[in-house]
Amino acid sequence: MSLKSILKDYLVRIREQRAQPNSSAELSYRDHLSWLFAEVATELKSPAKFTNEAKTGAEVPGRPDYAVTDGLNEIGYVEAEALTTDLDHMAGATLEQNKRLKENLHNFLLTNHFDFQLFVDGKKELRARLPEPAEQGKITVSDAVVEDFQRLL
Repeated sequence: MSLKSILKDYLVRIREQRAQPNSSAELSYRDHLSWLFAEVATELKSPAKFTNEAKTGAEVPGRPDYAVTDGLNEIGYVEAEALTTDLDHMAGATLEQNKRLKENLHNFLLTNHFDFQLFVDGKKELRARLPEPAEQGKITVSDAVVEDFQRLL
């Protein structure tokens, strides 16, 4: 399966989940994000493993949603916010939590399931944005978005 196909399938999964009336804005999508990470790692032949709600060491401020490992070594962390969260304009506890994570983690990925921002040593290095799927119709992912994801992950 190509990276473009994986991204399209992910967006189909998100669209189907959004159609469920009892879906929450954040946790209902976690399985789909885990699927995306696993499929992309396989496609890119990466040894990275993404563990949801992983135990983390004392050096990690708070509890990011995912720990990313390469064998026994933690190589990064992911925080997944609600679909409706504007990652550039967070407020309150969400803003404070992500500020601590960005400032204290070497390799940190922040996402709202469409917008993926990679921070290295507190500085935003890369960004990839998936299009939000319409309720119906064909889902497309541009080659530029695929390239952004390849660099990001």
